[in-house]
Amino acid sequence: MPNQKIKYGLILFLVCFTLIGFTQENITRYGISDGLADLHIKAMYQDSKGYLWIGTWDGMSKFDGHRFESFRHDPNDTSTIFNNEILQITEDSTGQIWAYTKHGLMKYVELENNFQRVYLNKLHKERIQPASKQGLLFDRNGLGWFLTDDGLYNFTPDLKSIKRIEANEVAHDHYTCLLADSAGIWLLSYKGLFHFNYETLKKNSLEAADADILYTFDVDLSAFSFSQILRLTDGRMLVRSGNFGIFITNDQTKKMELIVDLNFPGFSYQPYELLQICEIEPRKLAFGSKSFGLAIYDLDLQGLIHNHPLQEIANKQTIYTIFKDNQHNIWLGGVEGLIKYREPQLNFKQ
Repeated sequence: MPNQKIKYGLILFLVCFTLIGFTQENITRYGISDGLADLHIKAMYQDSKGYLWIGTWDGMSKFDGHRFESFRHDPNDTSTIFNNEILQITEDSTGQIWAYTKHGLMKYVELENNFQRVYLNKLHKERIQPASKQGLLFDRNGLGWFLTDDGLYNFTPDLKSIKRIEANEVAHDHYTCLLADSAGIWLLSYKGLFHFNYETLKKNSLEAADADILYTFDVDLSAFSFSQILRLTDGRMLVRSGNFGIFITNDQTKKMELIVDLNFPGFSYQPYELLQICEIEPRKLAFGSKSFGLAIYDLDLQGLIHNHPLQEIANKQTIYTIFKDNQHNIWLGGVEGLIKYREPQLNFKQ
């Protein structure tokens, strides 16, 4: 009996601490009055120097923890950003920032504090049209890769070489996402999740048989879109389809298993409303959505978690992007500005 009292007392303490620990002191909100380019946020990235880059529907902002510096398109100045709608931001091996906009690819020139626009054909000013929000990366060798509606390309950061990779057999016109790891690059299409090692990627063409790892889908997904590949802390790969659901790799069957679909009990999402996913804690996923805020899914429990502080913060909001920085703060971006959530820490006083 004494042991039971201790156990129940501990549970009561943890519940009370959770309720007390979640206060407005853990939340910081940023908007246009703080210097943010726009309230509609589509992308976030923290660079190797610690700066947070925020892509919005009306420009890009750089945040040093205290102030924002914002960049916008000027039709009369080619050193400004390509377009104000920012889809993706990333960094190459030298620390240079690159961004995909709705109208093309560009890189940040730090010494001049401006941007260089990237063209497939400089003579004709042929723009690089992005295929998705996760269509740009740099691999371990420093080579850049991007996806367009026309297929897969690689390029050197100095832009002296831009090359299209032939990959018809891997359904090049249906590529949606890229993700790099230490061994190679993951490439996603409705036919499956392909991994090509770096030796194979030196070729001018790719075929399905060249993949050293391949996970396939059990259902026909040719009519559905894919928007994200995510590597979990346990090593498994996760794939998001905004209008179908969430899949996870099974190493034994080499299949992509559907773990969450839009008809899952407890979900009220409609087609195209499942947005970015972030692993906020090991094996705990936060899903953004349109107008429904956040859902938290526990991979161990294989179900939804309710009453998480993040859900209270994002109640009935549209959350396009979720990001966890190197200080373990969680950032939410939607249509009402930028939100920073700092988890409360246990503080025992003597």
